[in-house]
Amino acid sequence: MASMNFWMITEMIGAFRHLFLICILENGPMNQSFRKVGWLFTAGLSMMSLAGNEARACHCGKTPCANPQPAMVSQQVTSYQTVTQTVYEQVPRTVTKTRYRTEMTQEQVPVTRTVYDSVMVTKMVKQPYTVCEQVATTIYKPVCETQMVNKVVTRYVPQQVTEQVPVTRYQKVTETQGSYVTRQVPVVQNVVQCGHHGLCGCGKAKVKAVVTGYECEQVYDEKPVCKTVASTEYKTVCRTKMVPVQETVSCQQLVRKMVPQQVMRNVTKVAYREVPVQVCEKRARQVQETVTRCVARQVPEQVQVTVMECVAKQVQNQVPVTTSVMVPVSAPAASAQASAQQ
Repeated sequence: MASMNFWMITEMIGAFRHLFLICILENGPMNQSFRKVGWLFTAGLSMMSLAGNEARACHCGKTPCANPQPAMVSQQVTSYQTVTQTVYEQVPRTVTKTRYRTEMTQEQVPVTRTVYDSVMVTKMVKQPYTVCEQVATTIYKPVCETQMVNKVVTRYVPQQVTEQVPVTRYQKVTETQGSYVTRQVPVVQNVVQCGHHGLCGCGKAKVKAVVTGYECEQVYDEKPVCKTVASTEYKTVCRTKMVPVQETVSCQQLVRKMVPQQVMRNVTKVAYREVPVQVCEKRARQVQETVTRCVARQVPEQVQVTVMECVAKQVQNQVPVTTSVMVPVSAPAASAQASAQQ
């Protein structure tokens, strides 16, 4: 059973290598990473097959085996297989194409054109002329008239007015003002001293006033202060005041008026009269003529053209395929292998 599994694994490895070589030949250069993955996968399967060959147990389940099987060894066999590959080649081919050539030809074409003839014609034309007419026009002239008009006139009349006017006088007055001031007053104490240390009893002692400290004392202090005093008095004053007085006075006034007046004026006007005048006119008439013109025509031509065509071609190649085959080992080889393992 173990030998059969090992044989199946070996056949799978050989088939995978064969397919891998066919893909390389048909599809051209492949990615380098894909090639590395394929070879690694093949090596892995080979190692798995060798591991299975070494770790397999005996089919009879006895140690040592009662019916030992011959040892199997993997052997590389190279065979050649025919691989068909499609190759594309550029092949020249002659093709007939239609080209158009421009050809100029002359032809006679009837043409109708318009011709203008000069004809003298008498026409009535309006001619302007100047006419002078007398026209009555109303104008306004200024006229000055003297009229008596009553006007209100304001005059100022002097008038004596008596008024009481306040008069303010300022006098300087000296006053005495006093306030309590805090002063430092010395405290005097009489001390008997003789000039020696302590009271020696020499009879030369004297009474001396000595300041022992200061006391605060409130003292009332008066000072003269000079002030300015204002006094107001009313005096009777007579003054002259101008009082407005309105009076109505009749006076002459010059009035200007616009008086209408009829005046005859000469007015120039433009009038029109019809005068016969010889005028040259252009009259159109149709003329038939034959004109030669060039006409462009497209003439077809058959031309032989060589075209490169891509043709597929099947090519067969002999590809070497290496396959692993399990071969039994002979007795001398097995003994030599056993001695080498020992």
